[in-house]
Amino acid sequence: MPTPPNSKSYARAVRDPALEAIADEGRKTRRALPRGLWIVSIAIAVVCVAALAVGLVQSWNVKPQRQADHSSRKIP
Repeated sequence: MPTPPNSKSYARAVRDPALEAIADEGRKTRRALPRGLWIVSIAIAVVCVAALAVGLVQSWNVKPQRQADHSSRKIP
């Protein structure tokens, strides 16, 4: 797979057959991620977004509490 001409890679102008052979072997032997992993990751993302939405809705009109004085401020 040739590197696009607008690539930001530092190696876009490097033509080393040994490196290209290693990269090609990696591309050939890399397995696709299982469908179950995609489904689980999407489910986790949906749960996280829902939890964030619930947290935002519940705390939307909550006024910030005044912070207590720090104990170091009580020393004369």
